[in-house]
Amino acid sequence: MGFTLKPEPTPDEEAFSIMRTAIDKGCNVFNSGAFYGRPGHPTLNLQLLNRFFTKYPEDADRVFLNIKGAMNIAELKKEVTAEGVRKSIEQVLDIIGPNKKLDLFEPARVDKAVPIEETIGAIAEFVKEGKVKYIGLSEVSAATIRRAHAVHPIALVEIEYSIFCTEAETNGVLDTCKALGITIL
Repeated sequence: MGFTLKPEPTPDEEAFSIMRTAIDKGCNVFNSGAFYGRPGHPTLNLQLLNRFFTKYPEDADRVFLNIKGAMNIAELKKEVTAEGVRKSIEQVLDIIGPNKKLDLFEPARVDKAVPIEETIGAIAEFVKEGKVKYIGLSEVSAATIRRAHAVHPIALVEIEYSIFCTEAETNGVLDTCKALGITIL
């Protein structure tokens, strides 16, 4: 959702009109990030989502909300330790507010210095508490998907896949996701 990445964010009424039209046309997956904002204001997209679902609470159940997080965008630093994940999810939940539940949380990237099992275990605690429904991954290897899935079922893997970027066909990611019943975004 690029409404807040520009130097001048899209005005709410314009963004809301586009978002509602998208929902009405069947585009019901909102893919956002805890850091989709401008420098110095990384949570602008989450704030926009809060205002949208506050104004249109009837749309909350019509949208599947996927948020990438566990990243300190100011320092370009991955924060995928258990503590970093908890901090990120709590911040997302606080900013989104009570009108929309967090359907899926995914760490924006993995950090080879932090076991994926630690990261997924921390997110799984929020699933057990009913604060997050599903767990996803972003830009990971087939081996990482398998290790993560062994800790808790992974619902979605977000990758770059297009006619220009087909590595997922040969690096095992598509095959692994198919074998484990994981959705590709």
